[in-house]
Amino acid sequence: MVRSSRVTRARKRNGEVITLNLTSMMDMFTIILVFLLTQISAQGQLLTVGENTPLPYSTSRKEVRPAVTVAVVGGTISVDGEVVERNFLRYDGMLIDTLKAALDRKAKKLKEISKTNPTVVFRGEVLILADKTIPFKHLKKILYTCGQTEFINQSLAVLQK
Repeated sequence: MVRSSRVTRARKRNGEVITLNLTSMMDMFTIILVFLLTQISAQGQLLTVGENTPLPYSTSRKEVRPAVTVAVVGGTISVDGEVVERNFLRYDGMLIDTLKAALDRKAKKLKEISKTNPTVVFRGEVLILADKTIPFKHLKKILYTCGQTEFINQSLAVLQK
């Protein structure tokens, strides 16, 4: 503090004009702007939909929350990006064994994480991304299988109208 007042007095005696350095200030604002934009874009989209997965349209305004994702494209089912069944259409019954096993593993893993990390709570939420051309009788099998595991809070991913 003492040094700065000495410098100020010396500059007043010499008649120097103190100015702001605009270049440094612009650099600082640019860095802050880039930081804020990356933070906003990182929080923006929680759901990645493939180009070959046309989602149905809906008037629902409910926001997407982080959840286990079950994607259904054609006859292939994947859980959080990992393919668990290549042809689920071959199942005659309602229960899809490979999907049930994958969801059970995922529930067990999430429960273990929630025991050690109090910020993570297992709510049994699953988000189903299904191609809008899939018949309901096949979608019903996926919904039933999710219900047989601990993922009872089911949501369907849709596009807003």
